[in-house]
Amino acid sequence: MIFEIIARIINPAIVILFGGVIVYLVGIVSALSNHKKMIKDAVSGNKSKSEMNRNGEIIESVQKDVYTPDTIRTLETNYNKTCANHNIILHIIPIFTLLGILGTVCGFIQQLNAAGDSASIITSIMDSLKTAFNSTFYGLIATIVLQIVDAASASRIIDEIDADLNDYDRKMNIVAMFNGIKENE
Repeated sequence: MIFEIIARIINPAIVILFGGVIVYLVGIVSALSNHKKMIKDAVSGNKSKSEMNRNGEIIESVQKDVYTPDTIRTLETNYNKTCANHNIILHIIPIFTLLGILGTVCGFIQQLNAAGDSASIITSIMDSLKTAFNSTFYGLIATIVLQIVDAASASRIIDEIDADLNDYDRKMNIVAMFNGIKENE
């Protein structure tokens, strides 16, 4: 009984969950892109402003701006919060494979529980095999697509932001070291 219920709802559940995760991942990619621009501007000391001219062309002007280490620390804190949301996605993605396997197991159990005349048994076995293979297929496709989208977007942006922040930290350490040398002279 329970296996039939799970088998009936597993494929729609995978599709609905997939759609929700894609929407959430797109939101994270958008937030990470904003963090990347703000952190890059802060680390480089530039503040870019996009404007549109009369012809509808986007003109980007760069203004020198002073960012304090506290400003950069605040930007990094907000970035880390977005990374925490991204980590949630990284933990959800493997669930699709597990849901596909669950559907497969339920389909096979339905096969073992098939009873009746030979025509109905064959129909029951075919339906349960269809459920088993479809759920595995949906689960694997969802996992593969989400892994590719994440690797091509969110994870790449995170790596770029981390490189910018590490470069900033390295420069600040060099400045602190030189300040320490000057104080000792």
